[in-house]
Amino acid sequence: MANQQQNQTPPTINNNPISLYTRCLVLVLCFLLFRLAYLARATIWSDEAVFGLMSIAIGTGEDYPLYCWGAHYASALISYIAVPLISMFGISSYVFRAATLPYGITLTILLFIGLKRHFDYWPSFLAALTFAIPVPTILVYSVSAHGGYPETYLLGFLIWLSVIDCLKQDTPGRFFLLGLFCGTSFTILWLGLPFIGSALLLLAYRKKLFTNRLVPLA
Repeated sequence: MANQQQNQTPPTINNNPISLYTRCLVLVLCFLLFRLAYLARATIWSDEAVFGLMSIAIGTGEDYPLYCWGAHYASALISYIAVPLISMFGISSYVFRAATLPYGITLTILLFIGLKRHFDYWPSFLAALTFAIPVPTILVYSVSAHGGYPETYLLGFLIWLSVIDCLKQDTPGRFFLLGLFCGTSFTILWLGLPFIGSALLLLAYRKKLFTNRLVPLA
């Protein structure tokens, strides 16, 4: 009995699920505190107004665009996400921009949990915290509801995380997932190209690009 008690190690900050959930909650609360405060004072941009009008058109059944009116390089996905919010809470810049929050919340949690798979606890937590409490540029564009900025942040990290997984475990499924993230990012907005390019360069450098894994990646 005494030997069993000695062999039992107390839960640490790395393997205690309650501790993990608590820290994820702290990160999400920090994210929401800064974003909601910014959204309450910020004015909507002209580009965002176009996407807001697209949301109204989608909600009334007048149009179902794939890309922004007059700018066929920016996805209309955010306009579709905003439709139920506008239907429930009415038309306002605050409500429309709130459609970007799920992207940021997801990215904040993924930054912490995803990085913790490959790095120590504190660097992972601090990396997620720097996105939750960001510099002004990241703050503004992480809640900009016009054509793909929040989506690019999220998919860019997923691309990099998938590359690490592909380098560690060379399986068709992982390469397919990487290709899916790359294709989705490019379809939403061309600003995802730096993430895609860096991922492909890393695979080429490690001699894992031009192999039989190129088919599931494509």
